[in-house]
Amino acid sequence: MPHTTELDAELDGSDLQHFNMQKAKVAALYSGTHIKRVLETRWSGHLQATKAIADNFTKIMEALTAIKLNTSMFDGETIATATGLRQTISDFKFRFLMVFLKELLEVMSPINRMLQARETDLIEALNLVSATTGELGDLRSDEHFTTFVASAHKLMEAESDEITGPETSRPKRARLPNGRLDDYVITEAIGNRSASASSQQMSKLKATMYEAVDITLSEFRRRFSDNAWLYQATSAASRKSEDFFHHEKLAQLAALGVTVPSEAELSVCKKFLDRSLPVADSSDSNAVLKKVYEQRTAFPDTYNMLADISTFGSSSALCESTFSTEGRIDKPTRRSMLTSRKMTWSCLHSRKREQGLEPG
Repeated sequence: MPHTTELDAELDGSDLQHFNMQKAKVAALYSGTHIKRVLETRWSGHLQATKAIADNFTKIMEALTAIKLNTSMFDGETIATATGLRQTISDFKFRFLMVFLKELLEVMSPINRMLQARETDLIEALNLVSATTGELGDLRSDEHFTTFVASAHKLMEAESDEITGPETSRPKRARLPNGRLDDYVITEAIGNRSASASSQQMSKLKATMYEAVDITLSEFRRRFSDNAWLYQATSAASRKSEDFFHHEKLAQLAALGVTVPSEAELSVCKKFLDRSLPVADSSDSNAVLKKVYEQRTAFPDTYNMLADISTFGSSSALCESTFSTEGRIDKPTRRSMLTSRKMTWSCLHSRKREQGLEPG
């Protein structure tokens, strides 16, 4: 992963930005959104930090420029930090990676929220994972790369020449070239050197972008590829699926002890739902389960199967809440600790009563 270190440098710049902008004198010059420190494992935290820098880029540059020019208010360390930070975030590489990282994290933002919602069951979660994976794959294209390059250039359009102009150093004295080496040394630029350097930078940034997308997709597949057969089987019980009530796919649920209905019962129940369930509710799994529950006498195995799927298809947040509640039940270890505490408090209470009965 030789190219993804560029993204690490971008995140380090975010941390340095937070450190500098939180000082009292610096905060007085900066009117934008403050950037909070984030946990390394939180997508939402990285998104907030990156979005704050991108949305307040002009204000950040103005504040850093004011710190650089106001030598009487700030000490040398603060001025040096602001100067280095200003040079870092104004660099095109940093701006491009910031724009790309912001888009990448925004694509993952819906799934980050929905996977933690109590109303999102596992089937809906896996559908959302599939949609997010497809969207991430679309980012790996030349069209998106061109869009990110244009957005990175646009960040500096509003800045003045004093801020965006290159800081070139002038020679201290005039130097006369040595004419004796004209036949042996090349003293002039051959070809378009600047265009070649720019092309190399663009190729490197594109490689960084593609590698980051590939690593993200690989991590998604690694985390959500387990029990893919279970997802295929449960999706066959959803009316959103083209394989709704497909007997061969549902037969895989038998490995979990689920009673799979006969092919005839599934066929009759499917036609019954097509005729009796409104079109607006045809894709609602709860509406399907409720309708089959009303006719559970006619379709007993189908109802039991749908009930089982709904049970182990509940949201992970709901399961976590349930397990946390069960964790409060007294266990032998907890009961022993509770008994020990009760004995200690009883002894203290008795000792206090004895002291109260003693004559003063």
